Amino acid sequence: MADKVSFKALKTWLPNLSRYRFNIARHHILLHGRGATVPLAENKRMKVSPPQLDHFLAFITSSYVMQDLPFGAKTLKLSSNTEIRIPNVVRTMIPEQIVQQYQSYCHETGFVPISRCTLCRILKVCSASVRNSLQGLDYVSGEGAKAFDELAAVIENLGDYSRGLSREKSQCEKLKQTKRYLKGDFKDNAGCYHSASTLLAIRHVAKKYDINVRLDFLDPQEGKGSCDRKAAAVKNHMRIYLNSGQDVETPEQMKSAVESSGGMPGVRVMLCNTENIPKSVPVKWEGFSFIRNIEYGNAGLRVWRSYAVGPGKFLPWSQFDFPENYSVPMLTMLKEARDPKVTFIAITARRKSPQTQRGVEQLASGVGEASDEQSEDDIECHCKLFACPEEGCVK
Repeated sequence: MADKVSFKALKTWLPNLSRYRFNIARHHILLHGRGATVPLAENKRMKVSPPQLDHFLAFITSSYVMQDLPFGAKTLKLSSNTEIRIPNVVRTMIPEQIVQQYQSYCHETGFVPISRCTLCRILKVCSASVRNSLQGLDYVSGEGAKAFDELAAVIENLGDYSRGLSREKSQCEKLKQTKRYLKGDFKDNAGCYHSASTLLAIRHVAKKYDINVRLDFLDPQEGKGSCDRKAAAVKNHMRIYLNSGQDVETPEQMKSAVESSGGMPGVRVMLCNTENIPKSVPVKWEGFSFIRNIEYGNAGLRVWRSYAVGPGKFLPWSQFDFPENYSVPMLTMLKEARDPKVTFIAITARRKSPQTQRGVEQLASGVGEASDEQSEDDIECHCKLFACPEEGCVK
């Protein structure tokens, strides 16, 4: 009656009727019809057999995954008023690694495990603290500088206690030299990404291996931003390895940390020996910081400030004071990568437009094969991450 009689008329026959109930009744008529029953939503649950559940719970509570803490405990009170004292424990691996280890264990033993989604849900319900190492990976320089200040204070005290001012002065000078090494040589070499010496030496590398080289810096940080993002992913992978109870103190252990848990896609780690490279004379290049695109040639190089804007500026090799017989330093490999094959990461867009999604579905189902050449080119253009019509464009 809500759609035929007004609220005021129904109020005379139903005094307890509220405006909310009247609006809900009219809304029900629009959605389901007059007097129609409301469909009930079915919540289906997947049954998990007790042997499979007990098998996984026994795995995650084993000493391989859990470690007891030397302090702290929890009290579990049962329905029978019985109290059970449980020591605090932590997990040595993250949930994703636990699932991978459990699936590998079931494959070796021939046991049929639960689905991966159910395993992740069980780990989410049976939550536990993950072990965190107290020694960070990003504070080496900061702790080293603090240690130098403490050593300088100790040397000053030794000078005051009849050790001699000359000895104090010489030791402080040695500490300053070592600290300068920590700030100068022990760094991420940010200037090597976009330096005149590096870009001029690329000519000799291309000549040695008989290849053509062109450099295009696509970001304002000249490549350092993408390298830092990859380095952050590598550090996070090493931190997970460190939290699992392993040590990362030597180059060999660092290589093992990066290659742990199946390694990282697009990353190959090789252990090389350091070479004593003689210090080169700085090369002067006017306006070098404004250059973003470089094309190498036999007579010189052509540079641009912006990609494909104008013919560019040609700079002959005679303009630079760079040695012609420059020898490219080589590294001595001590240990090769675990996987000798080169792996690449597929770059995909984070979000796809409806046109792009439609083009991908047509390509997957084969519907686009019967279309004309123009429509195929349109689909191919939409499916690319860099949809530039110019062939070979890298922008």
